[in-house]
Amino acid sequence: MSDSPPALRWYQIEAVRAAYAHLRTKTTSPCLVLPTGSGKSWVIARIALDAVHSGGRALVLAHRKELLEQNAAKLRALDPSLDVGIYSAGLGRRDADSAVVVAGIQSVYASAAALGEFQVVLVDECHLIPPDGDGMYRRFLDDSRALSLGLVVIGLTATPYRTKTGPLCGSGEILAEVCYEIGLRELIAKGFLSPLVSRAGTAVADTSGVTIRAGDFDAQELDRLMSRSDLVESAAREIRDLTRERRKVLLFASGVGHARLLQRALDALGERCGFVAGETPAAERAAVLDDFVAGDLRHLSNCDILTTGFDAPHIDCVALLRPTKSPGLYVQMVGRGLRKHPGKTNCLVLDYGANIARHGPIDEVRLAHRGVWSPGDTEDDKADDDAPRARECSRCHAIVSTWRWSCPDCGTVFQEREIRHGVEASWLPPVASGGEWHEVTGVRYSVHRKRDAADDHPRSLRVEYRGRGGLAIAEFVCVEHEGFSRFRAESWWAERATLACPKDADEALSIALDGGLREPTRILVRVGKRSKWPEIESCELGGEGVSDGHEGAAVGETIDAEVPF
Repeated sequence: MSDSPPALRWYQIEAVRAAYAHLRTKTTSPCLVLPTGSGKSWVIARIALDAVHSGGRALVLAHRKELLEQNAAKLRALDPSLDVGIYSAGLGRRDADSAVVVAGIQSVYASAAALGEFQVVLVDECHLIPPDGDGMYRRFLDDSRALSLGLVVIGLTATPYRTKTGPLCGSGEILAEVCYEIGLRELIAKGFLSPLVSRAGTAVADTSGVTIRAGDFDAQELDRLMSRSDLVESAAREIRDLTRERRKVLLFASGVGHARLLQRALDALGERCGFVAGETPAAERAAVLDDFVAGDLRHLSNCDILTTGFDAPHIDCVALLRPTKSPGLYVQMVGRGLRKHPGKTNCLVLDYGANIARHGPIDEVRLAHRGVWSPGDTEDDKADDDAPRARECSRCHAIVSTWRWSCPDCGTVFQEREIRHGVEASWLPPVASGGEWHEVTGVRYSVHRKRDAADDHPRSLRVEYRGRGGLAIAEFVCVEHEGFSRFRAESWWAERATLACPKDADEALSIALDGGLREPTRILVRVGKRSKWPEIESCELGGEGVSDGHEGAAVGETIDAEVPF
């Protein structure tokens, strides 16, 4: 095994560059959105390392000790010589003078002066920053800005929204805007994250009578409801039957009592199941997690502690036995199964809490049930929001998007009578439909300028793919743009060409017409949320001898020539 530092993936490099581009042109604080399992910790580590190499200090803030340990480990892996300290009461550390300090917000929110000056503060899981008031994050950042002139704040999250107030970024918020976002479906299509599948469950609880407190179900009422013997026993039997071929099964329970009941029910069925909760002693918790990660323990029931900062890539089944109104918690739970691992083909999601129906697929989470809408949403979008999005194949019980005419698993041709209206959560797909592959029979390139735009408006390279059955779909490569659009253009170009991405659309067209780009063989096309315009999710390319666009940058390589702090 090589001892050389790991290389960042292309999208992690894009995220770093996008943050720096934002900071060079704006005075506001940016947010980076990367899905669970995509490696946010490596992005944090690279930015912190750049700050130190520029003669400054960096602070990484998180809310759980598991995240602190994970971020510190990535920093040391990226550069073993880096001076990394931890400031956390839970971990018994008070390293205040290190070049990079990884700190628990609960331990430092009133101690900014003790930590001294920093050039950059990186907030992991930044969706936990409150929208207003005198919360711990706001108090600490206000005090830090008073100490450090020109302090840079960067947030990172997989879920840029809050349960009760919707979008995380905006006017009056600590974080002004999302400057980079990579899609979950794109990372799955390109092989960086594991596909998710779902099968119909039967023990789905009715939460209509549960009290809502602070934006989510009342914890005690929910624990009592989900602990009903019929629900526990039915779910345990189904989990046993559906996970016989799965290697690691993680169960999210609704309470400590519920988690214990699930453990005992699975044990009684001959499936050894571990248990961890906040009350579990540290040594016992570590032993159980070690057995689950590296030992023979296949099933693990937990309550409230493994939603973030738990890295077990071989998890290939996630059972959601905790109903939640929180879209962020829902995404984090499902996200435990997104990481890739040798021999893992997909992750099975079993939803016993109607979470997928409540929130939508994790890459298209709906906030509409709280009256929060995206700027582009129309009245038709709102009226259509609760329409069935999936059907269950009557032959193999696969979960399939309603727009498919046949089952991709077994080939069964659907009839209209097979569409289930008012479907339960366990009948819905955990990821929005990945679309269908189409063979490309031809491609056309041209220069495109936005209609009615001024003569000096940036132009794009228009790429139109042609296929059988009259398929004609275009995408736009924004070579003359700046910021995030330019970064995506560079990534697109790196997959297809040996030459550097030009900054002029005419030059890009000339290279394309001269055969300088790899030819596409197939494209993955998906119907968008509003189904008006199809989207290209991924592209298979022919040819050899050029970059695949997935090369990274190690610690000694330059990601951005001008670090803005």
